[in-house]
Amino acid sequence: MKKTAITLVIIALLTSIPMFGATSKVSVGGFYTFETIDSISAGGTVLTTDAKGNSLGAYVKGTSFFSPSSPIGVTYMARFGKLTSLKVSGTSMDVSNEPIGWDVSLGIAFQQPINMDAFFEGAIGVMIANDSETDDSTSPSTSVTTSLYSFTLLAELNYALNQTTFLNVGIQAILPLSGTMKASIGGFSASQDYSVDGFTLSPYVGVSMAF
Repeated sequence: MKKTAITLVIIALLTSIPMFGATSKVSVGGFYTFETIDSISAGGTVLTTDAKGNSLGAYVKGTSFFSPSSPIGVTYMARFGKLTSLKVSGTSMDVSNEPIGWDVSLGIAFQQPINMDAFFEGAIGVMIANDSETDDSTSPSTSVTTSLYSFTLLAELNYALNQTTFLNVGIQAILPLSGTMKASIGGFSASQDYSVDGFTLSPYVGVSMAF
């Protein structure tokens, strides 16, 4: 949890810096994910293999450039979504009780005009994802919280609807790096680092307001 708190503080500080620049935009929209997990390992033990999942959710995204003429800036995105389907080794799992998860990403962005009405935006950065679940069917109840750090790549096309409003369509690639899993049962808790071998592709569509 300490890693999560430090990361969120750093994200908050960094994203507040470029807002004093002259060129920024804020986007809202929806996303869908295609996640493939070859394996999840913890403490030298393989916990899961051959898992495929899909999620649906909403996002808020901002990009701020350092000046009107600068092609370089900072981008940040917060997403909230729910697992809609999951297969492990070809077997479908029940995801009806899966909680809503969230992730936050921060990256360096660059912008390239295409024509008078459209421009391309790309970004490279890092992401932290958090999920928490409680099982009340046991006595005492069991809660599990996971935090996962990932590397992200983003490509986005923006089309001007008017001088300040843009339709944006993009895709985000997510490559997991490492994470921490914490389990609590009654008054006892334990944490374990884990690693994920896999990738996620997440197309999204939204509307941006420039200012």
